[in-house]
Amino acid sequence: MKLKSMLRFSFIFLLFISISALTFSDHINPNFSASYLQFISDTGTFLLSSNKTFKAAIFNPSGQQTSFYLCVIHVASSTIIWSANRDAPISDSGKMNLTSKGITIFDEDGNIKWSTPPLKSPVNKLSLTEMGNLVLLDKSNNSLWESFQHPTDTIVIGQRLPVGASLSSAASNSNLSTGSYNFTITSSDAILQWYGQTYWKLSMDTKVYKNSNNMVKYMAINSTGFYFIGHDDIVSVYQVGLPLANFRIAKLASSGQFTLSSFSGTNWKQEFVVPDDGCQTPFVCGRAGLCSHNTVSSSAICSCPPNFHVGSGNFGGCVPSDGSYSLPLACPSTDYGNQSNSSVVSFLKIGNGVQYFSNIYSDPVMYGVNLSACQDFCSDNCSCLGIFYKNSSGSCFMIANGLGSIQSSNAGGSDLLGFIKAIAASKTTSDDTNDGQTSQNEGFPVAAAVLLPIAGSHSMEDSNSGGGGNSSNSSTSGLVYFPLFALEMHEQGSYLELADPRLEGRVTNDEVEKLVRIALCCVHEEPALRPNMVTVVGMLEGGTPLPQPRMESLNFLRFYGRRFTEASMIAEENEFGSLMHQQARNSTTLTGGSQNGFSYISSQNISGPR
Repeated sequence: MKLKSMLRFSFIFLLFISISALTFSDHINPNFSASYLQFISDTGTFLLSSNKTFKAAIFNPSGQQTSFYLCVIHVASSTIIWSANRDAPISDSGKMNLTSKGITIFDEDGNIKWSTPPLKSPVNKLSLTEMGNLVLLDKSNNSLWESFQHPTDTIVIGQRLPVGASLSSAASNSNLSTGSYNFTITSSDAILQWYGQTYWKLSMDTKVYKNSNNMVKYMAINSTGFYFIGHDDIVSVYQVGLPLANFRIAKLASSGQFTLSSFSGTNWKQEFVVPDDGCQTPFVCGRAGLCSHNTVSSSAICSCPPNFHVGSGNFGGCVPSDGSYSLPLACPSTDYGNQSNSSVVSFLKIGNGVQYFSNIYSDPVMYGVNLSACQDFCSDNCSCLGIFYKNSSGSCFMIANGLGSIQSSNAGGSDLLGFIKAIAASKTTSDDTNDGQTSQNEGFPVAAAVLLPIAGSHSMEDSNSGGGGNSSNSSTSGLVYFPLFALEMHEQGSYLELADPRLEGRVTNDEVEKLVRIALCCVHEEPALRPNMVTVVGMLEGGTPLPQPRMESLNFLRFYGRRFTEASMIAEENEFGSLMHQQARNSTTLTGGSQNGFSYISSQNISGPR
C-alpha cells in the first residue's frame, strides 16, 4: 500500500510540474502567474513569440541564484534585450502576475517590487511580438503599454529611441541594476555620459555621416545600419551604414561602450564601437588610474600618475602615495554650497602630459584666471574632485561628480596641468592615516562601527514598514537583518525608526540620517566606493560633505537580508541548532531580555563575504 501511495503521489507531483511549466505561444491572458520555480523545466520561460524568435522568462543572468528578473530574451543568441524589474530583483520563488490591471512582480513575501503604470482600459492579453516587444493589449487589440517604450540598455530592429530617451548600462552581466553610464538622444546629437560627464558625442565622430541639419526625432536601427531620423520621418540626419543583417542590436555595455552588433548563425559580430579609444572610457583604469596606449596593440595600459600608487582590492584605481591624504567623494548636486573649509583641501599634482576624458566635450568653468583661482573654485565646490589648468589661456576645467581615469597624452600636454583634490587628515586621526587609503578597499571598513555593528536582532514588531509597495524582505516579525532595515529606512527617509528608543527623542532626524548615510557608504559592495577612515572622520566632524549612498552597490544587502531572515526563522524553531542563537548567547546584549533590543554580530555577517 505504501508503494502504491508513493507512486500515486509521484505521478500527481509530476503531472502538476508538467502542467505548471507549460510554455505559452504568442500571448497569455489575465489571471496568469509565473515564477522561476514554476517554469524551472524551461529555465523560467513562460511565453514565446509566434515563431519562437523571442521568449519572456523569469530569468537569472549568468546562472547566479540570487537575482531573478522578468526578461525578454532573443532565443538564438540567449541575449537579454529588456528587463522589467532591473533595480528590484526577486528570488526564484518571486512571481509575475498578469491581471486586467497590468503586470505586477512580487517577491516571495508578497511585496510589490515592480508594476506597469495605471492603464486607460482593462488588459485583454499580454503579447510577445516577433520583434521582441512585450505588449499589453485591450479587447480591441489597442496597445496599452509596450516594453519598446521603456528601454533598458538595448534596442533592437523595429524599436525607436526618441529624443529625450536614454539607455542606461547594467552594473554587470549578472547584475542588471542600473549602472553609471547613459546614452541619451537630443534634438541635434547623441551623447554618452558618466555621472553627468560627457565622454562621446555622435556629432564629433568621424565614422558617422551627417545628411542634414534637421532636428532629430528618434534613433532607430534596421538591417542596413543605424539612423537618426528627422521630424518628417523620412530624412536621416545622421547615419552609419552597416552590412546587411537580419538581427542587430544597439547596446550600452556595462563597460560604458556603446556598440552595434549583428548575430548570424551562432556568432556575434561587433560592427560599431564607441568610444573606440580604450582610454576614453571613463573608468577603464579605475579611480585616478592613468591610462596609456599600447604602441603595439590598441589595448589600454594602466598605471598610476605621480604622487599616487595602486590601491589594494579587486576594483583597481590609485590612491595618494602619502597616506595622510584621501580622495573625497562628491556631494549631491543640491549641496554645492556645503564644501568643507578650504584649509583641509590640498591638490595633488598628476603632472604634465595628461588629459581627462570629458575635457574635449566640455567648456572651461573659468577663463583667464590664474592657477590659484582655479584651485579656490574647486575647493569651494563640493562636487569638484579635481582640475585641469591650461597655462596659455588661463582656462580652468573641473572634474565634477565622479573621478574617473586619467589619460596619458602627448598632444599639447605640456600646457595642461592636472591636479586631483585631496583631503588632509586631522591630527587627531594621525595614528590611522598610514593605511587610511587602503581601508577603503580591504575587508569590512572600521567606519561601519558608526551604525551597522548594532545589528542582527532588531525586532520589527514595533516598526511599521508602511505597507506600501516598496517593502522588502526584512519586513517581518522577529529577527531581521539590520543593515537592510537601515537601507529601507534610508529609502523612505524614516531615519528616526533606526534610533535607539532609550534616547527618548534626544536625537534628530538629521543626526540619524548623517550616521546612516555614512554607514551605508562604508558597506558598498564595491570596495573602491567605500570612504576611508580619513574621509569618514571628516564627515563625522562636519568638515567633509556627506555623499549619497550608491543604491546599485547596496542591492546585495537585500539578498543577505533574505538569508538572515530564513536563518532566524529556523532559529526560532530550533534554538539549540541555530547559528544565530549561538551568536546571540555569546554576544554582548545592550538591552537584556528585550525583544526590541540589539546585539552585536560579526562584521562578516553584516556585510557578507568579500
